[in-house]
Amino acid sequence: MNESSHIPQASPPICAGPAPVTPGEACCAGLLREWYVWVVLVAMAAFGFWRFFAGPPEPAHKTANSIGVEFVYVPPGAFVMGDVRGSRRDGKPQAEPHRVTITRGFYIGRTEVTQSQWTALMGDDPGSAKIADPSTFKGDDLPVHNVTWREAEEFCKRLSRKEGKTYRLPTEAEWEFACRAGADREAPYSGITSGKAPQPVGKRPANHWGVCDMIGNVAEWCADKYAAYAEADAVDPFIAAASEDEPRVVRGGSFRSAEGRGSASEPRPGARAAMSPDDRSDAVGFRIVREK
Repeated sequence: MNESSHIPQASPPICAGPAPVTPGEACCAGLLREWYVWVVLVAMAAFGFWRFFAGPPEPAHKTANSIGVEFVYVPPGAFVMGDVRGSRRDGKPQAEPHRVTITRGFYIGRTEVTQSQWTALMGDDPGSAKIADPSTFKGDDLPVHNVTWREAEEFCKRLSRKEGKTYRLPTEAEWEFACRAGADREAPYSGITSGKAPQPVGKRPANHWGVCDMIGNVAEWCADKYAAYAEADAVDPFIAAASEDEPRVVRGGSFRSAEGRGSASEPRPGARAAMSPDDRSDAVGFRIVREK
């Protein structure tokens, strides 16, 4: 027998396991893991606070015109229009919730028309008589107010003539659609103040479409005649006035809402009020629409 066959064979090497971890090393690793978690949590909290106070991002479709009115694009869509709390007039419901479809996109003023914008157009129109700023509370960046519905209409006509585009007051449906940012919910923002005076425009958080101050700064004229809603669902609704003297719609509440008085005193997206087209109020102004 060959003697070499009796030579013991070398055993395969045994893989060594991980080196034992000392209690000090385990403590350091745990602290590092906790430190990383805390950094992530703090960063997330900081971002959340920034988003809350900064408001929504700047709208992608924003533009401005020759007198400095900024516009935000409102896309077509559908929503439930009306006041779930039931606005009433003469004991009859005036704002029953119903489904409304907006088929055409439009541009709406990011804020109410300001006193400086009013003066730039109405106080310097060589083709028409000047109409001085009628506001009670003065300030270039305050919303123009104490304006009648007819004067707001005249502002739109002169601006359309000046720029060769179509400017007008929003329909009531367009106003509420933009106020709710297309959602079937109450607007989660407000410009309600102490009840002493209107505030500079654009200083409070915008809604999710980038529109500011639709609730509670000054109430706003709409194009429509004031009348009860039709019971059926509607497409691009507009209630035209049969005569020049019929009441028009006012929306959005105002700084007077804090006192529970004034035109359109309820600061809700669905609440509505009526005023004569020749009436004035220091709590009522307007914003405009530019057709696409």
